[in-house]
Amino acid sequence: EHWKELEETGRLSSKLISRVWRDIDKEVQDQLVDIMKKFDLLHQDQRTMAMNGECIYFVPLVIRGESNPEDLVKPDSDTLLVDLGVPLFVSAATPGMPIPHSIYFRLIVNLLGVKELGDEEPELRYNCALLHDGPFNIILSHSHLAGTIKVQVQLRIDSSSDSEDEDPNNEEEREKITKNDRISAFLEKNPTLMAECCTEVRSVLLSTL
Repeated sequence: EHWKELEETGRLSSKLISRVWRDIDKEVQDQLVDIMKKFDLLHQDQRTMAMNGECIYFVPLVIRGESNPEDLVKPDSDTLLVDLGVPLFVSAATPGMPIPHSIYFRLIVNLLGVKELGDEEPELRYNCALLHDGPFNIILSHSHLAGTIKVQVQLRIDSSSDSEDEDPNNEEEREKITKNDRISAFLEKNPTLMAECCTEVRSVLLSTL
């Protein structure tokens, strides 16, 4: 069960570590995990540790399942998804040289370590990933053919909440609130969020590559 979860989601439990390395002293097990952290092979999920004391790691490089990046995002009927700017495509400095998948895995691990990811777990696949940073989706995908990494940042907006100027009993007034109005209102109340998120993503990209 734990092994299947590892291959499908990249979640590595301390229980599986103890079982696989049962012939190795606990001190040596911890040292091996620290080495894997040092080389950006795994990320320890502090959220699950804080919630229930369980030690969980994310290990992207062992995931076997692939997916379309678009299929990772599953918004409900009350959520607006807005692409922020054009996607960022990361390519190798040497023309014609593809970015290896190992770099994509390191990038995922580094992004997971930027900050706490709130209540939502990342969705990790062999070729793509969905990370959550506050009201933002960060979608990464690695192209086998192009040898590039695509990064798209989306903004999630709750379209079910009424603005202060709306009359919740007036259906015509509610219909006047357009998608762009929601986006503008959100960004006016949170002017630095988009810049901070995009800056963080770019910073991690530069440090990883």
